[in-house]
This record gives sequence, structure tokens and C-alpha cells, in this order.
Amino acid sequence: MTRLVALAARADRRFAWHWQPIIVAGRQIEIATPTDPNEMLIRACQRQSASTTDEDETTLADPFWAQVWHSTTGLDAFLATRDLQGLDVLELGCGTGVAGIAAALRGAKVTFTDGATDPLILLRLTLQRYYITRCKVRRLVFGTDVLPGKRFPLIIASDVTYLRKCWGGLLQTLNSHLAVGGEVLLGDPYRSVSTEFIAWATERRWTVEEHPIDLPGTPIRVIRMIAAKPSH
Repeated sequence: MTRLVALAARADRRFAWHWQPIIVAGRQIEIATPTDPNEMLIRACQRQSASTTDEDETTLADPFWAQVWHSTTGLDAFLATRDLQGLDVLELGCGTGVAGIAAALRGAKVTFTDGATDPLILLRLTLQRYYITRCKVRRLVFGTDVLPGKRFPLIIASDVTYLRKCWGGLLQTLNSHLAVGGEVLLGDPYRSVSTEFIAWATERRWTVEEHPIDLPGTPIRVIRMIAAKPSH
């Protein structure tokens, strides 16, 4: 409990946050999440206008992680069809970590990663509260950072293809961390830019499938990707 209190105090110094009820892996839990994501976006824009270079300040440059996106729910539903017991799973752009938590609650050993440090603080709070101990939390920027000596049979992410300028870094990260014969599962709310990403990745010899998820509200698909075998 002492660690939980310390993490909560650290989060309190960064922004207002609260425990949000959510259904994950068929059970209700509460995740640590920012109270006012819109206010965080305004602050981020103000910092960018001021051209700050302080490392701590840049961690809030992209506060879109502060919301639980509907595509994460679709990915959670898709993971219910898989046997994840004991599987090493990497979540990219984890934000509040819902997809990775869904995998962990189904028995996976998850490495959660995000390019910003603030979501990782809240994620550690959630993991600590529910004694999810077989997981790791790391900072990872697409195309820049590499987790040394580790490849994963399953990589998951939600809403990570909305910026074209990030596609190259995303594929580089997938190539650096996906195990031979592994697969990538991306939750997506049928964004048109993600449809462009599918064509772009296919041109680069990835095998890509689309799996529609039947959920109330926004239509969701899971984009399943398998890397091409190296040519000889």
C-alpha cells in the first residue's frame, strides 16, 4: 500500500486524476485516468507554442492517451478468443493500459509501453491496486527506442495509426520486437487513415487482415498483421 500511496502522490503533482470504472476481460475494475483530458490538451498546445525543451514538460505533448478509446474495447473482445495464458505480450502506445490489462487478466505476461511518461505513472497505479505483478512498464518511442534482447509473439495496440508521420517508426518498432511467426493486433474504429495504413503496410510485404468486432456504438475492427518472411 505504501507504493500505491507514493504513486498516487506523484500523479497528484502532475494533474488531476480519478478512478474510473470500466469493464475489462469481462470484469469490472477501476483504472487510474486523468479527470480532464481536454484541459491537458490545452496545456500541451500552450507548451508547444512556448517551444519548451524541458523533458518533463514534453511528456504531456500528446495527451490523447488520457482517454479510453472505444477501439480498446473491441480489442479486448477479440483477445477473448485467444489463449493468452503465459504468453509474452507487448502493448504499444498503452495509454491507460486497458488492452494490456485485458491480456494480463487473461493470463498473459504483458510489457506495457508508451512514448510519454505520465500515462505510465497512472498505469502503475492501476497495476499496483489490482496486484497485477507479472507485468513490466517501460517508456518506448516508436522508431527510436528498442527493448534489448526481447521479442514478442503478440504485439497489441489501439488507435496508433492516426498520424501518417508515425507509420515508419511504428513498422520499425514492430520489426524490432515481433518474434518470428508472431502477430500484431491493432484496434481501430475504421478510421480512413488506418485504411490507408493497411494498404501502405501491405506494400511493404506485411500480411494484413481485418476482423470486424460486433459491439454497440462505434464500429470497431481489429487489424491483424503478420510480417513477411525475409526474401532469400
